[in-house]
Formats: sequence, structure tokens, C-alpha cells
Amino acid sequence: MSSALILLAPFLVVAKPSWQETAMLGNGPSYLNAGDQKAIVGYGCSNGRGNSAKARALEKLKSKVTGFVLSDESLLDRAGMSSQVSVNVDEMTLSDYFLRGNETCVSGMIQVDLLFDAEDGDSQDFVWDQDNESFIVTVTGEGEAQPEKGVSARANAEKDALQRAMRIAIGEALASDEAMQGYLSGKSDSVKEWLFEQFISANLSGVNQWVTLSRNSVGVNKEEVTLQVEIALRDIDSIEESIAAYIGYPSIFVSSKGESAKLELVKQLSSMDLRLTDNRAEASLIYEVDSRVVSFEGLGQLDLNVTFKDRWGNVYGHWRNTPSLISLPLESDDLTLKLIKVHFGSHTGSVKLRASVIDSLFQMVNVGGPIREVFFNSSELSKSELLPTVLTEIDDLKIIDQRQDKGRSVFRLRFLGSNKALIHSMNVAIEGAYPEDFVAGRVSDGYRISY
Repeated sequence: MSSALILLAPFLVVAKPSWQETAMLGNGPSYLNAGDQKAIVGYGCSNGRGNSAKARALEKLKSKVTGFVLSDESLLDRAGMSSQVSVNVDEMTLSDYFLRGNETCVSGMIQVDLLFDAEDGDSQDFVWDQDNESFIVTVTGEGEAQPEKGVSARANAEKDALQRAMRIAIGEALASDEAMQGYLSGKSDSVKEWLFEQFISANLSGVNQWVTLSRNSVGVNKEEVTLQVEIALRDIDSIEESIAAYIGYPSIFVSSKGESAKLELVKQLSSMDLRLTDNRAEASLIYEVDSRVVSFEGLGQLDLNVTFKDRWGNVYGHWRNTPSLISLPLESDDLTLKLIKVHFGSHTGSVKLRASVIDSLFQMVNVGGPIREVFFNSSELSKSELLPTVLTEIDDLKIIDQRQDKGRSVFRLRFLGSNKALIHSMNVAIEGAYPEDFVAGRVSDGYRISY
């Protein structure tokens, strides 16, 4: 922030400490030389006002700092442990809460030496159980009863606490994810928040177990619980898999004139747990690989491009390698194969490719999800002028166009969700509007649905 002063309340102006100005620079925590000891500074913000917004802002600050710590190998080496670090709010110097646009924010500073608490394990906020690849965190949640839904205050408090635990765990996962860090570096706060929330909702099943440490009434029909939660890290999906799940796991076909390039890309996509198919006719998405050897100063280099598009030709992103990464004599045996393996196998190339895949999936979210074709064979349905109106009332559904094909009405539409969810929503809407002509929909292949 450019100003050295923050308006905290009417007629009250407080000078910001110099470390607080540093904390607000950049997108994440950073090091600060505080006296003789190095310190880490950072900030957290949350939309809204009041105590709940303050609590979320503080939680984000702690998540950012712990993620920063766990991603710094030299810092962990100093602690003499792989990733068992204590970051307690009581040990962190906090600023007053302040407003930034529609957000409530707080800055924090903690000296590096206060991070390590190897002797007293009970004081740790979380620990990593590396043998079982699990993450253990102590969190507090609040909940209010919803009698109309038959949900108790305790159930909602536990749900809130579990979401907080997963939020912290995923904060660590994202902080150590190089591809995600590169991808997010140029994205807006709203995009980052959407991805973070989607990552959390897609991974709540990663909670192994929890123990209730305390339970208190905090008002009429309200409860507060403190849980110790164990999260199975191996069960946490990648961010690309989480986005793919959100848009219904569209099937992907890899197209390439060269078999070697195709196999290497398939290998990369398989490691991301995306849904692949060998049948182009069933694929919603077509990832096209174009690879060729070019001559540069008498040596051979590989020019490699991947285009992420759907079967209708809509392009959602590209990835291109860096040809100068490796040059080999043009007369080398298996020149193309060697170059392909190096480029797909390089760490930098893999990270950038994965970031491009994430971006292409997110672009599909932005336009409303993958395209499906829906065929209405019933003569009454296909002739109905009200059918488009019935379909557009379905949440997350966008009609692209409509045509007649051999007496059938064919709709191309976008939908954020799986084919199963789309058919369920359409079944409910169509049966309500046309009870006498209703026939349940079925999936013909990966992207076609028939009625």
C-alpha cells in the first residue's frame, strides 16, 4: 500500500510499522531482517466486515505463512526436521485489522527462531506424519442450528472446522506446487479464491478422521467445537483434477502425427489423473500435438506445440516448448525421439505444460463448461417452441444453438457439471413441463445425450 497510514476507525489514524508495509508488498509472505534475527512477514484478507471476516483473514495469514515455511527447504533443514514446524498465532506479532476495499485484512510478523518447537509437540498447530502421508491440524469451527433442515449446531460447527482444516492443508499443498505458483502469479485475487474454494470442496473426502477436543455453546442455537483433524494427503486431488471434476470430467483425445510425441503427452496427462480416451469419436476435448525438428546453426532442435481445444474447434489454450533447451547433431540416431523425451521430461517443461493444462481447464469454466449435444427424438418435444425456455431455466446451463436434424431437435449447450448431473436436471425440468411426453435421457457417448 502506498500510504504509510491506515484509517482504522472514525477519526483514528495509526501509523503502520515498517514491517507491516513490507508485509503488504507482493502476493505472499517474504523475509524481513528484524534486528539481529530474520523474520517472516505476510498478510491475510477476507471479503466482508466483522468478527467472522477477521477470523478468516487471520486464518489466511497463518495458512500463507505456514505454506511459505514448508516450501523453504533451507529453513526446514535449519529446524532439523523435514516439515514439522510450529506457527502459533500467539507467537506472531499482529497488526490491527484494517480495511482494503471490500476486504478486512491483518498483517503479521514472526521471527524465524520462534517457528521451531521440536521439544513441545503439544503446542503445535499441525504436524506432518510422513510415514502415512497425513496432515494433522487443530482447528476451531462455529455453527448455528438449522431446524428447518434438521441440522444441529454441532453438525454445522464440525463442518466449519473440517473446512478450515482442509483449507490449511490445501494451503500447504498449493504453496509447494511449482506449477500452481507459476500459474497463479498473474491471476486476480478472485480467480485465486475461486480455485482455492474449488480445491477445498473437491477434497473434503480427504479427511481421515477427527477427534473433538472441546465443545461449547456460544449463543442461542450456536456451538463452537475444537477438533484435531487428520487429512490423508495422498487422497488430495490435484488442482487440475479438481477443476476437471467440477466441469464433469470431459474425456480427452490426444491427436498427433508422431506417435512418440503423442505417447509422451499421454504420459504427462495421465500423471494429472485426467480422463483420456483412445476413441476420438467419444472425446469432448482434442489435444493436438504438432512437433517437428528444425535446424539451427547446423544442429537439430525440436519445435513442439500443443493446442487444447474441443471437438468443435474452440481453443482454450496452448503450450509451446523452448526449442533451445537442447540441440543435437542432425545426423543423430533417433533424433526426434531423443528431443521429444528431453522436452517432455524436463522439469521446466513439465511444470509449464501442467500450468497450461490448468489454464485451459479454467478457461472452459469461464465460458460455462464443456459443450454437449442433446437430441430430442420425441416428435412433441422436438416441435415444442417452449423447450428452449424450459432448458434455460436450468442452473449452470447455457444454450449455444439449436437445429433440426431428420425431424429431431438438436441443442448444443454448455453445462458446469457431469453428464449425470445434466441429465438429472433436464429430466426434472422436462418432466415438469411435458409429463405426458417425458422419457428419461441417456448418454450416447462422452458428449451426446438423447431423449
